Amino acid sequence: MESITFILEHPAVLHPMVVHFPIAFLVTALFFEFLRFISKKETVKIFAEWMIYLGALSAVVAVGAGWIAAESLGHDSPNHDLVHVHRDIMMTMSTGLILTALALIFFQGFRDGVARKWLLAIVIALTTIMAVGADKGGQLVYKYGVGVNPEIIITPKDSQSSDTSNHVNKNGDNDEDGHSH
Repeated sequence: MESITFILEHPAVLHPMVVHFPIAFLVTALFFEFLRFISKKETVKIFAEWMIYLGALSAVVAVGAGWIAAESLGHDSPNHDLVHVHRDIMMTMSTGLILTALALIFFQGFRDGVARKWLLAIVIALTTIMAVGADKGGQLVYKYGVGVNPEIIITPKDSQSSDTSNHVNKNGDNDEDGHSH
């Protein structure tokens, strides 16, 4: 029960718990889609599709948890700009993965027809984008301590306001770069 309370009080720790699922599902989808490309076996094709579906669903959870984690860091966290780079790359990958899953569900030609030949290239591209974004996330954790150093995590009761449109750093200055979350 203590761990559930901790997660509720520090929602930023949820992202590192769930982020590995879309990574694992996408890499597994790549492996099985490549195997399907070579073997043309129906069972391999179905398994690859399910890995894409599960990857897309878990990406939604990881992106949501990542958004909460980013908001909990504040603008004075180490390498705040890298957080935005990581977020943008992973949002691109997640959007592509979700669109790919939807295409598999709703377009017969993409699932079984001539358009299927493009799926391997799409999964390779998404896996490459994911690797770049995951590298940025790894830098945040292992180089700057983001998400693992409790001193840089702002809990909901520590923040003065949940309004993220007013970007004020700990010095009381408004951020001038005008970026948004």
